[in-house]
Amino acid sequence: MQRLRTQPPLVCAVLAATAGSLLLAPIAEAATSSCVTAAGGTLCATASNGGYRAAFTPGNAGRYDFQLWCADGNWFGDGGEFNATPARTNSYVFAIGNRGECSVRLIHKDQPNGNSTQTWNTGLIHL
Repeated sequence: MQRLRTQPPLVCAVLAATAGSLLLAPIAEAATSSCVTAAGGTLCATASNGGYRAAFTPGNAGRYDFQLWCADGNWFGDGGEFNATPARTNSYVFAIGNRGECSVRLIHKDQPNGNSTQTWNTGLIHL
């Protein structure tokens, strides 16, 4: 039996199995947008012209901060912490060009000493 080898992050799906052989096809490695539930609201990352857009609509008021983490090992900060109120969208565009696959991180900063209490990450997106 011959083993199939793939290089991460390539993911394959089995399309058909006939006569003991498998037909494989690549599945998209990363999308152009990703949203997750965060702080009772929604955190999204989307590809933006020349960068990556972070958007957060909270369910709970508080102080938050965006960061962008990229698969090439680099991470980027935004303009600093922001106060968020429920049902109001806060956004920031990381205008850094194409850095490949990246994920937006949201940090909840409501500790008296400014340390983060919770973080959430979107899935990887690409431009």
